Amino acid sequence: SGISVASVAGGFPSAQMPFELRLREVQYAIDEGADEIDTVISRGMFLERKHLTVFEELSAIRSVCKDIKLKVILETGDLQTTDNIYTASKIALAAGADFIKTSTGKTAVGATEKAAYIMLKAIQEETKSTGRIIGFKAAGGISNAEQALNYYKIVEYFLGDNIDNNVFRIGASKLTKTLYEQLTQ
Repeated sequence: SGISVASVAGGFPSAQMPFELRLREVQYAIDEGADEIDTVISRGMFLERKHLTVFEELSAIRSVCKDIKLKVILETGDLQTTDNIYTASKIALAAGADFIKTSTGKTAVGATEKAAYIMLKAIQEETKSTGRIIGFKAAGGISNAEQALNYYKIVEYFLGDNIDNNVFRIGASKLTKTLYEQLTQ
């Protein structure tokens, strides 16, 4: 159909299962036809300052994914500080993430413009350093067109105006519902 199949894997939404099982879940999703994998960092490990462990886990997941697109969810609402969001972004990018994503949509705080700004700054730096094209996905709580446009403008500021689904996506389940209701009234 030409439509990519994305799957969450690796202990979604909290990464709270043994790492070997998380890796097997990623491989299972790929074996079943996933074209993209969405995985989440272990926020507990990250907040305990076990940054090397988080990097090693993401690198191992990247290795399992091979050429499959890997989107790493940071769950920025749980990371507590802008420094943590920036550090988590840099770790995910260094481990080979093709996209970094704000949220699972399963926590109280989803996407925020502040988190987007920080994450996109990290992406911009990585792209300048390596030339690698890396995407950003705002997800969690985006429920109206104005919010979506604000994220688009932030992406445009950091990545330029050549924006497509390889560099920008929105988690749009709430947005789609809102737009549908507005258009069918």
